[in-house]
Amino acid sequence: MATWTTPVQAQMSAFLPMKEKVAASEPSEVDGTYRISSINKRITIANGRAYAIDPWVHALVLQVKPNMVVMRNFRQTAPNRFIADDLPLLGKAAFVRQADGVLDVKVAGALGPVRYKLIPVDYVDNPVVDDVPADDTPITPEQDREYHLYVNVISCDGTALLRKRYRGYYSISVTDAEGNEIRSGNRNFDVRCTKKGSRRQALIHDANGKGSLRIVVPPGQDGFSNLVIYTTLNDLLGPLDLKNDKSSLLLKAKNLRRDLNPGESIENVERIASGKAQLLFRVQLKRVR
Repeated sequence: MATWTTPVQAQMSAFLPMKEKVAASEPSEVDGTYRISSINKRITIANGRAYAIDPWVHALVLQVKPNMVVMRNFRQTAPNRFIADDLPLLGKAAFVRQADGVLDVKVAGALGPVRYKLIPVDYVDNPVVDDVPADDTPITPEQDREYHLYVNVISCDGTALLRKRYRGYYSISVTDAEGNEIRSGNRNFDVRCTKKGSRRQALIHDANGKGSLRIVVPPGQDGFSNLVIYTTLNDLLGPLDLKNDKSSLLLKAKNLRRDLNPGESIENVERIASGKAQLLFRVQLKRVR
């Protein structure tokens, strides 16, 4: 997830080559069109590479488009066994063909192992939503994806702490796939910045509470972007409004080049106010399901 300036830029193209740019090699005995069990999207294996038929969103914001190559160097290593380079997952994929033609796939990805199945389907030009393989092998339906976005620690840093205390409230927001802002309620904070004693405040996360966002992405919809942290400080001269829209947390998610797994989280420290004393928020994004 990079930093975008308009909702139109809420998604970006995946870093994958088009099939015309990847040289074809020898065909294999499993060349054909398959549905990925985990996301219900189709790919075609042909002449040593696999390319997308249906579009999907990878790692929250990367758009995999039709004819993008998602596997290359596809080759057979033994009877009913194949290997390839899985480009979105950044790892080596091992395939075992079952008696019904389904390919059981294990990928040693850059950020951990991933397993899914490739289920043979008939190729058609238009997307197929409710087709079932000829042997009636059930397809796992794509489910809603739920994420929690919240601040879990507020702290102070600096060499000359002239300001003794930061008090105020904050909220966070993101932009959904339709360009609408989703914003949390305001949450109060009070953190002291003296050199002695605690200089941090831990916040208990409540998915439906103030200062937190519960984001549900329905099947087939794009993810979200444009993380903004709004902060109001209770200054001696009156309220001071600050806006941090330069967070790199979503960029971290984009750089995974895959979606977060359920239960997995990433976090980043965001500077809210700078100077000789700095106010820092630690923001966390967690995939719940």
